[in-house]
Amino acid sequence: MTLKVQAGGVSRMQRAGGGGPPTACVPLGIVAKGSVWYLIADTAAGMRTCCVDRVSAVERTGEMVAKPDGFDLAQTWREAADRIDEMRQPITVTAIAGFGATVEVMEPTELRIALAAIGRELIAAYE
Repeated sequence: MTLKVQAGGVSRMQRAGGGGPPTACVPLGIVAKGSVWYLIADTAAGMRTCCVDRVSAVERTGEMVAKPDGFDLAQTWREAADRIDEMRQPITVTAIAGFGATVEVMEPTELRIALAAIGRELIAAYE
């Protein structure tokens, strides 16, 4: 599901846990991946994706801005989702490898191949 956000205003967003000062951002859209909602926003550091449940407060600044020329929410989300998935896989593979033979990964094939490679590396290191 993808929802458009009324663009035009700057907000300050505080992440849960108070991890640093509020971030000035221009909200551009909210999208869902499974049961997790993400905010797509433009910031001084570039386009950012933030898990909505990690935001503890939002304050509108009253400053008006225009949506970036050529902005495509669906395309931006596809690219962000791909990056999110890429970041997760190495952690998942390593965590799953820690279970040893008590867990068998049935799919995806790429994960089975990665686990097999880790197994071969461990055997080579400890034989």
